[in-house]
Amino acid sequence: MNSLLGQSTVRTSNPLDIEAWYYGTKRRKLNQSATTMVLYTIIFILLLLLATQLTGCKEIYELPDGGGEPQVKQQVVKIQKVIRKKIIINPLSAVLFNPPPIEEIKLQLQELTKHIYEVGQGEGKNAGFEGGTRRGLVRFIRLSYSGGDWEQDLDRNSDLNMLLWYAANTGHKTAKKPEVRSISQLKRFPEGKSPPMVYMTGQGNIRLNNSEIETLREYLTDKHGMLFADNGGSSGWHNQFFSSMEKILPKVKPQPVPLDHPVHNGVPFLPVVAPHGGRVAWGWVVDGRLAVYYHPGDVGDAWADGHAGVPRRVWESSYRLGGNVLLYAHSEYSRWLTAKNQTE
Repeated sequence: MNSLLGQSTVRTSNPLDIEAWYYGTKRRKLNQSATTMVLYTIIFILLLLLATQLTGCKEIYELPDGGGEPQVKQQVVKIQKVIRKKIIINPLSAVLFNPPPIEEIKLQLQELTKHIYEVGQGEGKNAGFEGGTRRGLVRFIRLSYSGGDWEQDLDRNSDLNMLLWYAANTGHKTAKKPEVRSISQLKRFPEGKSPPMVYMTGQGNIRLNNSEIETLREYLTDKHGMLFADNGGSSGWHNQFFSSMEKILPKVKPQPVPLDHPVHNGVPFLPVVAPHGGRVAWGWVVDGRLAVYYHPGDVGDAWADGHAGVPRRVWESSYRLGGNVLLYAHSEYSRWLTAKNQTE
């Protein structure tokens, strides 16, 4: 009797044993099944997170197919916005993805000729890029980073307005809205399917860890990407950006970008909203290609709604400059892709 009594009071924690104490005294089989399902779900989620961290979720970026000359033509383009509903953007959000979509903006294009559809690179029908695909789109991607106000002017549609201007003046197929990616997320894009250009701005601190520095170096060199940096409001950001570039591209020295460079095509002067970092644009050249373009005077502020109150000639030149950089980056990327594919 004492032996049987001792056996009945033994507690077990083995989840495979239906007599485990945490299954209770009633409906033990049901409780065991429910517990097993929960455990399997937790293990699956953990394995999925581990796989994501190790391999990364892959993303691809593809250019729109076509061809043409890598130069935006001079023509008159008038853009009229039609507001259909009030859209509120949360200024405290870490990532802002809620600007009005392009479908809600009506374009009135005047005095355009067929020559607008000759903008691009290489041989192909319609405006686009020889290294592109039918499903490809030109996208505007802003980088987020630690330490600063990387999201400035997003709530005033700066990136969306720039993307809209580019679509109207090139005829290229473009994304419906701009995007935000962290520096670490650039790893997700494989070589040959990476963004030709990413945009970075701010006026606070720039804090990059070793992994982010390596990611940017790989993006600018191996992946043939281009970084468009825009000083959003301080001499400190100027100094920190140059210091960061010494770590990212230690063997490349910055040099002034002259007005006769393709990124300044059709721009009679460097448009500056405020000379936070002077009045000279700087560039970092890799293998004969402008891999980094630094603007010292908050050009993104001129793209935003209201254009920061600057004169028309300044904000019009600011749009032109932004469009030139986008087109230059995509054209250089298309040339590289075409040459790469021919050698494989």
